[in-house]
Amino acid sequence: MITPPSPDTGLVVSDLHIFSCASLYKHKLPEFFEAASRYNTIVLNGDIFDFKRSIFQSVTETTAQAVDWLRDLCARFPNTSFYYLLGNHDSHPEFVTQATAFAANQANLQIVHDSILLGSALFLHGDVIDLPEGSCDLGALRQRYADARPNILSKVFAQIVTYTRLNVVEYARHRKSTLARSIVEYLRATQPDHLAQAKQIFFGHTHVAFRDFTFNGIQFHNTGSLVRGLKWLPMEFKIN
Repeated sequence: MITPPSPDTGLVVSDLHIFSCASLYKHKLPEFFEAASRYNTIVLNGDIFDFKRSIFQSVTETTAQAVDWLRDLCARFPNTSFYYLLGNHDSHPEFVTQATAFAANQANLQIVHDSILLGSALFLHGDVIDLPEGSCDLGALRQRYADARPNILSKVFAQIVTYTRLNVVEYARHRKSTLARSIVEYLRATQPDHLAQAKQIFFGHTHVAFRDFTFNGIQFHNTGSLVRGLKWLPMEFKIN
């Protein structure tokens, strides 16, 4: 018998890349749904959907499918509070507009554009590490992803990189200390009050899963990715 987590415990996941042919989301969703049934709070920490490499033919169709997925999720688990933090692959304006409108009338879903603090746990997608030095304009960074038009060549290239495991090499290049420093500098400039209260920071984006890396007295955790060949690491966190 599985003992359910206490009410002050949540679950965070990121980088499912749903609708990307490089993602294993179809195989892992049953595992995620089983976990969702046992938590009162779940953070969806960015790149839950992938608009750049979607299997659908248009942004409009991908948006409709994504909103339907969220609608099903909220209906399936009405007693679970979901916090959806946007990432670089799911910040397309059409989706953001429709998802925000849907969440406005949904009691258990909140769309978050940047970061959120739950107790002493702070969550953000992590694409702030790609900002130019001294810049905090996350919106402009994400708009470049939204403006990039998907095409068959980019999807084929993504498949080649995934199946040859070159993606592992790409994502492994990031040093944990460099990632943590970039995140701290961004939060210090944009949300110093939240940073001061944070004891743990959970992020995704780089697709390399790890736990318990300490920097400036804060523990950093990366929840990995469902992209084929990489490790996905959902994590519990305390809401206190």
